[in-house]
Amino acid sequence: MAHYKVRGGISVGDNIDVVKGILQFACDELGMNKKFTWCDCKEYCTHEILYWDEDTWIEKISPDLEGILMSSRKVLSRAGKKSNMTINRGLNEWNLNIYDSSYVGFRGAMNLCSLWVENMMEH
Repeated sequence: MAHYKVRGGISVGDNIDVVKGILQFACDELGMNKKFTWCDCKEYCTHEILYWDEDTWIEKISPDLEGILMSSRKVLSRAGKKSNMTINRGLNEWNLNIYDSSYVGFRGAMNLCSLWVENMMEH
């Protein structure tokens, strides 16, 4: 079985706990390269995951960013990406079924992998 790293790596930004979880899975479990990581709250930033205000991510995240980007709708829109890679989903999302189990554990891992493969196939 061949192991391939995602061209351009993975960039993740939003809530610190979500960013840490996605990075751990993407980098430690799947071997992806970490590109940009940031959190949206100055009080929770770390030496690995810095706080970026809006001006900073506007400067760093552009439509020519390679690899996978997961963040808020605002960031994805700025980068010209589809909103299916949105981290913060609301109850009115088209694919959220309140009667289904949440995307945690195995289901969460499969959902992320599916999103990432779909994203890579488009580029």
